[in-house]
Amino acid sequence: MVYGYATGTFSSRKIERATHESVPFPFDAANQHPDHDTIANFRKTFLLELQGLFVQVLAIAQEMKLFKLGNISLDGTKIKANASKNKALSNGRIEKLEAQLREEVQFLLNKAEQTDEQESEHDFDLPAEIARREQRLEALAAAKAKIAERVQARDQQAQKDYEEKIARREAQQKTGQKPRGRKPKAPETGSCAKDQINLTDEQSRIMPSGDGFIQGYNGQTVVDVESMLIIATSLTTETNDKQRVEPMLGALNKLENQFGKAATLLADNGYFSQNNVKACVEYGITPLIALGRETHHLPIA
Repeated sequence: MVYGYATGTFSSRKIERATHESVPFPFDAANQHPDHDTIANFRKTFLLELQGLFVQVLAIAQEMKLFKLGNISLDGTKIKANASKNKALSNGRIEKLEAQLREEVQFLLNKAEQTDEQESEHDFDLPAEIARREQRLEALAAAKAKIAERVQARDQQAQKDYEEKIARREAQQKTGQKPRGRKPKAPETGSCAKDQINLTDEQSRIMPSGDGFIQGYNGQTVVDVESMLIIATSLTTETNDKQRVEPMLGALNKLENQFGKAATLLADNGYFSQNNVKACVEYGITPLIALGRETHHLPIA
């Protein structure tokens, strides 16, 4: 499995097939050919142990002088969740469904009062229909509560960012410098109709990707430039890469005693911000982050 992951073979079925077709795989498997179900169950059972194993792989690579942590590269990719974006409900949609279900419940309650025993024998089960709609109302209320929790965390972060911008602006004014740009506006707080939650995987988010908008996560990877070994990873629901520099620097800091200290960070313009540059300097890492995008394949005049 370690060799498969290192060479980009992640599927249990492909690993099984590789034990028959690729020389390194049967060599690693002692010429055995475990089926894909065995491989998948093994991975699921020993997931925590496998995480520690990959750290050991890095330690062995360092002992064998395969890499010395110096120049590192940070990049992200959007990973699809095991959930359809069609299962996502917005705050506005939830409120409309709640109003509709309350009307249906009230209609059924009124009908139950007006229906006599003879008619009810030929009619549908009113108590069951009422109970089903009340259960849906409870589920929608729970979804709204979770959206409210997310909105609260978002508002707190937005307020913190706003206060930092105001503080920087005031500091510039005290030194006699003229602040650049317009004065920051106070963030708009509270939930809006577009705030969403997915009923299948509530932790995932709708994110922009190369394939359009997907229901998924934002995966981050730090790679040693020389050896191309993955040093650190993380998975987040934040779509903006700018917010992932400091957490990844913190992850690298924890590995410093084992693998040494990184000297240079390479990243695209999606990671560029003044705060991220300062964070790299504070960690003693030289930031080489693109300031913007360049147009490729310009026409020859």
